[in-house]
Amino acid sequence: MDPLSLRDDVEALLSEDVRCFHIDIMDGIRVRRYGIYPEVARALLGSYSLELDYHFMVHDVARAIEEWCQYGVPRKISFHYNAEKANMSELVYRIHGLKADAIIAFDLDVSGAEIMRVIEDAQPDGIMVLSIIPGLLRQTAKPLEAADRLAYLYNKGILDHLRYIQVDGGVTYATIPDFVRNGCNELICGTGTLFNGLNGVQGLQRRIRLRENLAKTREAVLSA
Repeated sequence: MDPLSLRDDVEALLSEDVRCFHIDIMDGIRVRRYGIYPEVARALLGSYSLELDYHFMVHDVARAIEEWCQYGVPRKISFHYNAEKANMSELVYRIHGLKADAIIAFDLDVSGAEIMRVIEDAQPDGIMVLSIIPGLLRQTAKPLEAADRLAYLYNKGILDHLRYIQVDGGVTYATIPDFVRNGCNELICGTGTLFNGLNGVQGLQRRIRLRENLAKTREAVLSA
């Protein structure tokens, strides 16, 4: 979203029955980007009937969870396997203690077989498969690799036991059908879909185009 259009974008999407908002939380250490601050999440939870999905890309996930959840507990909390290999079960337990659902995110370098092992060991509520390097601007997504990971897990029957199967990065009108056919049930939508072509567009025209982009996104899902 455009920070200057945050309220308008949220309200436009809510009016079209979008209820789950994904928030990237970055500290400049785990990834080379800085993300949103918790007061924004508190304002969203206090002002609207919606669900938040906290995606932690930070050096200290446990501390970040504690700090952010003081401002309101989201429906879902995700963290990266590569950063938390030794603490996965503990973090899943902590997230469940907050009455939130736990999602483990897997970067491009994690194989399907390794993802399956982690799911069986840590017992998360869902997974996130990335087709980008988190926190890196101006990169080429690799949606085929993400779809390949999903296909492997789908064929093994692993996805049947998960509530959430997310794809983050490389989500476009063209790639959505393949993701959905391979078991994805939550798409992390950004500039490739909902906000496609909205750079610099404001006001009523922005709301109209956002609605049009949402309709195209839904059409892509149905085409699967």
